[in-house]
This record gives sequence, C-alpha cells and structure tokens, in this order.
Amino acid sequence: MHHKYVKVDDYTIRLPEGLRLIDLALLDREESRGKKADYKVTFNSKCGEIILIEVTGVPEIRNIRKVEARGVVVKIIHHSGGVRTPVYQLARKYKIALLNCSSNNYIDLELVFINYYKELYNKC
Repeated sequence: MHHKYVKVDDYTIRLPEGLRLIDLALLDREESRGKKADYKVTFNSKCGEIILIEVTGVPEIRNIRKVEARGVVVKIIHHSGGVRTPVYQLARKYKIALLNCSSNNYIDLELVFINYYKELYNKC
C-alpha cells in the first residue's frame, strides 16, 4: 500500500491511499499568539471530507465544545496527555479522536480513520 506524507506547519500527516490535500486553513490565528494554531484540512477523496485538527496541551471540555461546534465530520484533538474522564466521555459522545502526541508532531490519518471513523473509512 502506498502512503503519502504531507507537511503542515510543524506537523507531518500520513495520508491513506486515495487522499490528496486540496486546502489547508489555519484557524484562531489571533488567539494562538505564541501557541500552536489549529488546522482545518480538506482532502480530495471519494468522500470529500474535511478534517479538523485541534492542538492543545491537556484537553479540556471547552476544546471538545470548540471542535464539535465547527460541524466537520472528522475531528481530532492532538494533545500532550492528561485526559480527564469527563473530557474522554464527551469526546466519545461527539466522535472526536483524542490523539496523544507523545512529544512528536506526527498524525497517522489512516489509523485515525480505522480506529475512530471505520464506517467512513470503509466508504472511502
């Protein structure tokens, strides 16, 4: 299987076969002074899905609500650890992938699709 890697700011994102980056938007530019920005990434695939990546330290309920309010299908919160139970439960309710960055800036979208959005992955 052939995989592509896309460099987005200081992140490397591994794309599953069939996905091609067509647009990238940095969100919250004003709010993120000195912090990492959040990303909205649009890929060309059979599904034409938009993926939102929220970058944070310890995820909080406000991060979950912020991501959910954007109304995209695939939602990822990339964090550095310390997820509390209420945050974890709310993320599951809204089908938000919580990814621990483990001190690296790498996101494997194929694993995100398989682990969190299997039905969508099979459709694409």
